[in-house]
Amino acid sequence: MTIAAGLVCSDGLVLFADSEEQEGFTKTNTEKIQKFSEDSCHLVVANAGNGLLADSLTEQIFDALAGNGNKNEKEVIDTIRQKIIEFHQKEVSLFPSENYSKVVDLVLGLQVASSPPTLMHAQATALRKVREFAVLGNGAEIKFLLQELYSSEMPIKHGILIANYLVETAKRYVQGCGGESRIATLDPQKIEIRHRFDVGSEANLFSSLAANYRAVLLSIPDDNITDEQFHNCIEWFTDEAWTWRSVMFEHRKENERLKTKVEEWRKTDPPGIAKFYEPVNGVGTIIYRYGDRRRKFLKQFLDKKNSNA
Repeated sequence: MTIAAGLVCSDGLVLFADSEEQEGFTKTNTEKIQKFSEDSCHLVVANAGNGLLADSLTEQIFDALAGNGNKNEKEVIDTIRQKIIEFHQKEVSLFPSENYSKVVDLVLGLQVASSPPTLMHAQATALRKVREFAVLGNGAEIKFLLQELYSSEMPIKHGILIANYLVETAKRYVQGCGGESRIATLDPQKIEIRHRFDVGSEANLFSSLAANYRAVLLSIPDDNITDEQFHNCIEWFTDEAWTWRSVMFEHRKENERLKTKVEEWRKTDPPGIAKFYEPVNGVGTIIYRYGDRRRKFLKQFLDKKNSNA
């Protein structure tokens, strides 16, 4: 199991999930948020429950929508509902259940043509529209936190912060939730999967201020502290809040710089382990560009090899 959820905000939708998947005693990381965009149809899906079945169903929904015209929201929802029913009739019914759960939970964000984004929840063969929020999987244990923080009037940017806090809390306290946090947004223009740099820099905002916030709340009705002590508590919280505000702004600037740099590196260097398999071709290789101390020896070796060729 896992956590997956979606929020309806004033200007769009926020979907989020963890990335840990467990099979017996084994834990792996996997992508639990997937997106589909074609013409004027945009769909983003987060899943919980049986990962194999959830991924298969998501792929089949995307295939059913591809090249289908998708002229209006009702037609798209009917297509999704029909595919869910067919999937359970043909695949879930045949899936072995001795060692695996057959539960398939999806939270879906849909936007078609000029219609506003719609949040939906699919469980087994049932598909329903969601007016406020839906929380799936083991992470539903922290649903009460979302009820405390949620407001239908909040914009996407506030929904992102709450989503980050909830998934971090679930990973910390709920069995079966872990890995990296994934957050996606859907507004009338596009689907955006939040970059991991941005998710990481915002992850600890709530928890970092929690102790300060708790101290302020507890001091309000405390008649054993003086007004001066209460004022100091408020100032302490305010100072910490201003500090974190400055830190967040600096993180955003740095994240944009790093994302630009990463894109530049991807254009010139093979990513990750691909560098290990890249042949050494002399000048222009990674070793030459970054000044490895073996550069002099490598040049002599290549020159000798080329002269003997």
